[in-house]
Amino acid sequence: MRPWLWIAVATLGVAVGAGAALGGTGAVDLSDEERFAELLPGEATYHLCPDDVSLGVFHGGDRVYVTGRDGSGAWVEVRAPEDLSARVWVRVQELDPDASLDGLPVVDCAFATGASPSTTSGATTPGTGEPSTTGPPGTAGDSTTSSAGMPTTTGPPDATTSTGFPTTTGPPDTTPPDISELRVNLPSIWEDGPSCSRLPRQATVAGTVTDADSAVAGVTLRWTIGEGTDDSTAMTSSATTWSATIGPFPPGTVDELGDAVVLTVTATDTAGNVATVEDFRLLRLEGCAS
Repeated sequence: MRPWLWIAVATLGVAVGAGAALGGTGAVDLSDEERFAELLPGEATYHLCPDDVSLGVFHGGDRVYVTGRDGSGAWVEVRAPEDLSARVWVRVQELDPDASLDGLPVVDCAFATGASPSTTSGATTPGTGEPSTTGPPGTAGDSTTSSAGMPTTTGPPDATTSTGFPTTTGPPDTTPPDISELRVNLPSIWEDGPSCSRLPRQATVAGTVTDADSAVAGVTLRWTIGEGTDDSTAMTSSATTWSATIGPFPPGTVDELGDAVVLTVTATDTAGNVATVEDFRLLRLEGCAS
């Protein structure tokens, strides 16, 4: 968005209540009743400039005061609902004017591409008759005048957010998650097999995973048994406890003496930091004799 565009949007606002009567008092002479028009039934979007940013909607029955038209005659400039000294644009086809609008002056939108929202000292802001001033562009404390004739200030682009408020950032998070209290609900499980049908063949592995600076993005459990079995699964969380179930394993995964299961837990946080803990003493897989 152009650097002055958010100033105009903030100044004009985007909300208007249904059935609002928009005559009132302001910077133009309202004695010319022929300048009034009524919005046709439904909603009509009003814009910053013709075919430009949408700012809000008028509703059928709203009355607006027309201040000018564009060169094509397809758009008219009207008083803004939020600030009667500011201007917005609406399509002619969405209006029911009290009288012909052919005599309206042709005006340029102050915020059209390539145009400045204000001119040099001593000039006036289009559509308002109010004086406008500018300071050197891109410098702290720049002073410009919005379409409503109100002074606005901006700081250096790298010192403010898009809303004009100062923003600060701290050092990046380089600390990985903390994995602790790795545990298994059983010390041993058995392979599948007829003679082991009454023995436990699955185990649940759990651990506590926390991160002081970022959120935990995910935790993975990998298990390795001897040289032939290596697999992994995503762990699920309940608060800071992450868990997963492994097994059952097919017959012949280990020899009759059994084997230690190497468990590896890997945690990643939202900053991309990774932590890994490995243990081979918590679980054994026992062979099941046929």
